[in-house]
Amino acid sequence: MDLDTIGQLGPIAVGLSAMVALIVGLVAVIQKSRADRRDQWWKRAQWAIEQTFTGDEEQQALGFRVLQVLGDSKLAADEELLLLESLTTREIEPLAPDGEQGDDGGSREEGDAL
Repeated sequence: MDLDTIGQLGPIAVGLSAMVALIVGLVAVIQKSRADRRDQWWKRAQWAIEQTFTGDEEQQALGFRVLQVLGDSKLAADEELLLLESLTTREIEPLAPDGEQGDDGGSREEGDAL
């Protein structure tokens, strides 16, 4: 390989480097966006959990509805879903304004997730 051949490969190397940098940048932006969305999911979950412990039945019902929506979100990881499921058990279920009734009016089965 002579110097002319190496000199002709320079622009290709620069182009490949730029493409790699673009891909790395896009991956970083996507990861940051997902992390931000998950952070917002958790803030909403915290708010909804707090609402389920208020003395106001309307706020409790709202908290449970929001938790149900958050449980259906693709942003919820397995650990978060387990957390939400645990909130519907013995600690919080007695506080639910509808008792054992789900939002659809049907009876909530043992082990059903939000």
